[in-house]
Amino acid sequence: MHYRPTHTRRSGAVVIECAIIYPVIFMMTIGLVVGGLGVYRYNELAHLSHSCARYASVHGGGYSSENKVAISAGTLPSVDLAYLQNYVKNQAILLDKTKLTVSVNMITSAGSNPWSLTNNGVVTGGNADVVSVTVTYVWVPEVAYFTGPITMSHTAVLPMSY
Repeated sequence: MHYRPTHTRRSGAVVIECAIIYPVIFMMTIGLVVGGLGVYRYNELAHLSHSCARYASVHGGGYSSENKVAISAGTLPSVDLAYLQNYVKNQAILLDKTKLTVSVNMITSAGSNPWSLTNNGVVTGGNADVVSVTVTYVWVPEVAYFTGPITMSHTAVLPMSY
């Protein structure tokens, strides 16, 4: 009498099923990690734009004219566009600072003035109502062969408080 097992062996089928499923699971895991890095970078942009908008709203308007003596003595910074761009780039963590751009506009009742066209943040012809900061970052995902570079941007608008 021959012994016959009640179940049939499927070792070849398991190998084929694993060959199909494992790469899919691996790609989904890599996609989840890269997507998480993208969300982190966007949140970092949002933080940088809000932080710079707050700094510009406090150090704009009448700041440079009222603190002219302290600025010339070197005890207070002269806040211009280059200073704000360096402020943002110094706060950027895990971002490529060469791919980070910052633009600052002060919006008045007469219209929008770029920060660089004002006199160190002092709007000529009226007080600034709000300051608008846009931070843009060109992100090349870690799996760049699936996608190209992605441009992320965030704008923060705050009222002038100085």
